Amino acid sequence: MSRPFFENGNTLVARGFAFGLVPGAALALFFKAVEFFAGSRVYTLLLNVDFIPGLGGDQPEWFELTLHLAVSVLIGFLYAILLRCTEKPWLPGILLGISPIPLFVPLTQLAVSAKTPVLSDVTAMIWWIAGHLLYGVILAVLGTKALRASKKE
Repeated sequence: MSRPFFENGNTLVARGFAFGLVPGAALALFFKAVEFFAGSRVYTLLLNVDFIPGLGGDQPEWFELTLHLAVSVLIGFLYAILLRCTEKPWLPGILLGISPIPLFVPLTQLAVSAKTPVLSDVTAMIWWIAGHLLYGVILAVLGTKALRASKKE
């Protein structure tokens, strides 16, 4: 059942931020733990921006994490908009979660420094896939809860 797009703009904004920040932070924490405990440099890959003109070189972790979360918030807003058109939050949640998986290839190839995993690092690729699946699942769970809450209103 479709709802009017501007039915409640404040709710859309709040959900967009929540849909972006919660799974984005969870993904970052997951990758940070993987890098710390398993040594696979997926957190470094997630945050690396040394190939972007004007941002080259080492940036503070907080800055790189902020960029990651900003991209995640954009995905969160897209998801909030998609939820206005569907009653099935799982498909768009999982699809938006896994859509960055192919970025493993260009991100490993564009990196200027040698601090990111190489393209042939299968372990890093498996962690990358697992993390983004986790992102999609969290997004879908949040969407399911949001739809249930909106039905109660």
